[in-house]
Amino acid sequence: MKGVTFNVSVPHFLLAKSVGRVTDSALFGLLSGVTMRDLPEPQLPGPNWVEIAVIAGGICGTDVSNLTYSASPAMEPFGSFPAVLGHEILGRVKSVGARVSNVEPGQRVTMDPMISCTTRGYPPEDPCPSCSEGLHCTCERAGEDGITLIGDRPLSPGLTIGYHRDLPGGWGQTVLAHESQVFPVDDALTDNAAVLLEPLSIGLHAVLRTPPRDRESVLVIGSGTIALATIWALRDGLSRFDPRPGQAETRAGLGP
Repeated sequence: MKGVTFNVSVPHFLLAKSVGRVTDSALFGLLSGVTMRDLPEPQLPGPNWVEIAVIAGGICGTDVSNLTYSASPAMEPFGSFPAVLGHEILGRVKSVGARVSNVEPGQRVTMDPMISCTTRGYPPEDPCPSCSEGLHCTCERAGEDGITLIGDRPLSPGLTIGYHRDLPGGWGQTVLAHESQVFPVDDALTDNAAVLLEPLSIGLHAVLRTPPRDRESVLVIGSGTIALATIWALRDGLSRFDPRPGQAETRAGLGP
């Protein structure tokens, strides 16, 4: 398969911070750590895993920040490189392991890209404290090798698909995910809407965990995809919003 990979290195960092000021080639082109490559087709690592053909992959602000070295790439050491980028993923199931029951080949699906103790291969009775509370986005084993085997070696460290050397992201043609990460997509949703379910879930999750009191004013900083998702989740209690240029039409479509 083909995939857009990103590799982290000291030379790439130095080029990005110096030559990158005058040419994007040091950030995204021939001088950068970004490469379109031919890669081996990934193989299911176990009976609870799903192989997915990518339909669409989003470009997150985190991706841009990492490619430009404006942020620590994938919060190292909680990532592993080189990695096929892309954690906002819409796809169609190609094949499933023998124990998968929640999806079947041919279904359109989206993914939770965060890697939990379950994905790492730990049994249900042995989650880390974060995973035991349902907060697998802060899995405390993210910096460790997993129990799940990829070929003949343990799953590499990593916090999320898209910044993981063993689990290619949505900027490639095929992704792998544990069945616990995969969710069917309703046929009523367009591809363009469905690929935004991952950032939408972040805003929704934040509001559900800390719901505002009735008619309480809320400040949302920023007007990107996750900010707009948060506004959508809050819209019944939101009183003010000052969008960036070009965002007003999007905001208007999210409800009063």
